[in-house]
Amino acid sequence: MKSSINKRFAEIISYSGKTITQCAKELGISQPTLRACINGDNKPSYDVIEKILIGFPIISSEWLMRGNGEMVKEEKPIIEATNQNSVSMREYFEQTNKLTTQITNLIEQNSKLTELNSKLTDTIANQQETIESLQTENRKMAARMAIAEDAAGGAQAV
Repeated sequence: MKSSINKRFAEIISYSGKTITQCAKELGISQPTLRACINGDNKPSYDVIEKILIGFPIISSEWLMRGNGEMVKEEKPIIEATNQNSVSMREYFEQTNKLTTQITNLIEQNSKLTELNSKLTDTIANQQETIESLQTENRKMAARMAIAEDAAGGAQAV
């Protein structure tokens, strides 16, 4: 058997973890009006229902109005008005801060690696110049040795 809208109002207040007075104040509803809706003394007006749904965006309007389905929507918005989900927001911001720190660290590491890469590229270029210089010097020495051997060979032949 479906519960009455008055009982569903009581469930919402209980779910929020707040008192009737706190909820009434936050929703902009007079405390006696909200209490009368919960106790079954009055049927809630459209204005009261609208304020409940706006104040508790995770509450299913289908459930509130007709008692069909689940009280809490399956897809919850990131920012929610209830204390029940403020922990989720805190966790969301903690994760965001951790990710921001990780990104900052990665950017710093990337900068250091880019600098190291530049230094290594310069070192390789310098080493390449040294190798080319030594190869040139080696060829000159080989040519001098060949000339010296030819001169020594010609002197022995005489």
